[in-house]
Amino acid sequence: MDQTFDIDLIKYNLIPSLMTNIIVGVHLNKKIAVINDLDFLNEKFLDFFDYIYHESFDHDIHFITENVYKKNKNQFRNSLIFKGHQIIRDKEKIIDNKKTKIENSIVEQFFSEYDSKSGIIIFKNELTKLFKLSQDLIEINSNLKENEDFTSKKAIMHINEKYHTKISYPYVHRLLEITEHYFNVKLKKASDSGDLLGLI
Repeated sequence: MDQTFDIDLIKYNLIPSLMTNIIVGVHLNKKIAVINDLDFLNEKFLDFFDYIYHESFDHDIHFITENVYKKNKNQFRNSLIFKGHQIIRDKEKIIDNKKTKIENSIVEQFFSEYDSKSGIIIFKNELTKLFKLSQDLIEINSNLKENEDFTSKKAIMHINEKYHTKISYPYVHRLLEITEHYFNVKLKKASDSGDLLGLI
């Protein structure tokens, strides 16, 4: 998929906290509406998200003006609604700063990268990595024996052996949420305490 937008224009007009909230919503399979009255930017924003998610997550993101939102509120009643720093609607309270550290780190890296072209490649790759590693967790789960539980330790060991990549417990936790909310797969998890003991 070709890049049809100016990366610096996206960085200048889409603040990091909003970008983090959007990608968290995508990863948890939520419909999203972003209110932005600079209408000429809305198509460019959508092109940006189409591009970064081209090989991974499907998304349902709408960039709309305040006027369009007010006229069509009913259409977005089940959506996460964002406007700049503001969270206008989040019925399920899924936007929790304590739980968005993984996406926040990916976004911060994108904004801090001096070379915009390298930055967007890294950004896209990190999002694709979340998608593919979540699929790996589903594979691990499907291969468990009847009396086995899924644990974070098994996930970390599997990913380390397969990709020679080390991931943290918080990273595994986000992958677990993606498998359950985006892929709608319930893993055979042990209790939280048992899962933590598995990391020792």
